Amino acid sequence: MLTLTNISRWIVRLLGYGAGVALVLLAVAIAIFGFTGFGARILVDKVTSTISNRDMTVRVLDPQGLLTGGFGATRIVLSDTRGTFADIDGLSINWNPLALFAGRFQATRVEADAIRVLRKPVRTLPSRPETEGGDGGGFSLPLKIVIDQVSLPKISLSQPLIGRAFTLSADGSVRADSNGGDANITVNRQDVPDAKLTADVAFLPDNSQLTVKAKLNEPKGGLLAGVLALPNNPAVEISLNGDGPIADWRAKLQASLDGQQRAAIDARHTLTQDQLLHNVEIKGGGDLSSLMPAAFRPLFAGQTNIDLAANFDNAGKIDIQTGNVATGAVVIAASGTLDRRARTA
Repeated sequence: MLTLTNISRWIVRLLGYGAGVALVLLAVAIAIFGFTGFGARILVDKVTSTISNRDMTVRVLDPQGLLTGGFGATRIVLSDTRGTFADIDGLSINWNPLALFAGRFQATRVEADAIRVLRKPVRTLPSRPETEGGDGGGFSLPLKIVIDQVSLPKISLSQPLIGRAFTLSADGSVRADSNGGDANITVNRQDVPDAKLTADVAFLPDNSQLTVKAKLNEPKGGLLAGVLALPNNPAVEISLNGDGPIADWRAKLQASLDGQQRAAIDARHTLTQDQLLHNVEIKGGGDLSSLMPAAFRPLFAGQTNIDLAANFDNAGKIDIQTGNVATGAVVIAASGTLDRRARTA
C-alpha cells in the first residue's frame, strides 16, 4: 500500500514538473516568436508563404515587435510573375495584443511612410468558381476590428497604372464586427489640396440599416478627368448619398463638370417581408456622354434617360420588368427573365 501511495505521489509530482516545464517552454516560445525580431520573422514568413501564390507573392522585410503592441516592418513587397507591382515602406501598427483574448483586434494607429503602386498585377490563375445556388452567407466576422486612425501620408500611383503619375494621402478609421460596422476615409492629392474624396459608410445588420455618404471634388486637371480623358480636363464633382433600411433603401447619385450638373440618378432597393425577393429601381439620366471615356461617348450622345426595374432572388433568378435606356443615338427596351439555375432567358 505504501508503495502504491509513493508511486501515486511520484506520478503527480512528475505531472506537475511536466506542466511546469511546458509552461516555461510556452513562455519562452511566446517571448522568442512574439517579442524578438528573429521569432517575428519566422511567424511572418510562415503567414506570407501561406497567403502567397503565383499571381501575388508577399515579402515582409525586417518585421519587429509582433506581440509588443508596436508591430512594424521596414518594407512589404508585392510581386507577381513579372516582378514587383507594389510596395509599402515603414509599416507601423500600434495595437493591443491582449485584446485578442476578448475576440477583438484593437489598434490606436495604423500607418505607413509610403505606398507605391507601380502597375496592375498580372493575373494567370483562373477565378474561383461561384458556389452554385449560394448567396454568400450572412455578415460575419471572427473578430471585432477597431482601428482608431489609419494614416497613409504618401500613396504614389505610377503613370503605367492610370496614365498619369499622382501622389495621394489618406486618413480614416474602421470599426467592424458581426453586429455591423462603420468606416470613414478622406483622400487628398498632395499637390492639389482642393482635390478630395470623402466617404462615410455605416451598416447595422440587426436593424438592416445602411448609410452611405461619399463626395469627390477635383479641380481642373484632376485624377478622374485624366483617367477618363475628359475634354478640357474639367473640374469634377460627384456625390452619392444613400440611407435607410435595406428593405427600403434609397440613394441619389449626382455628377457635375465645371459646376454644371450633368447627371442625376435615383435608385431604390426594396425587399419582401420574407427577404427572398429583391426589387431594384433606377431612374434618371442627363448628359452622360460628357462623363464617359471616349470609346463610349458616341453611344451616349445627347441626353440619356434611364428607367430600369428588376426583381431578383438569392438563387440567381432575375426578372426584368422595365429596361428602358434612351440616348441620342440608341433606344434600348428590354424585359424578360434570366434564371441562372435553369440557364434560360
